[in-house]
Amino acid sequence: ARSITLSTTLDASHICICVEDDGHGLPADPQRQGRGFLNMRRRAREMGALLDITTRDGGGTAVSLRLPRELPHRPEADRCDAPNWRAAA
Repeated sequence: ARSITLSTTLDASHICICVEDDGHGLPADPQRQGRGFLNMRRRAREMGALLDITTRDGGGTAVSLRLPRELPHRPEADRCDAPNWRAAA
């Protein structure tokens, strides 16, 4: 990609984050995408968010995340021994 655009919007109930590029796009065969997108969708769903990943005709990819401003509290996420917990680098 030669350029990447990051945009955010905020309304009374949601935060939207969109990342777009002008690269080659994603493979047409979903089997070649690995587990990354599946994990991203699962994590978005756990937050009550919607994740949209699209490839545009002519190239480029857009990834949009629409999440509620108030995330559901998950007590296990407060523990450093919880699954998927990672310390900040």
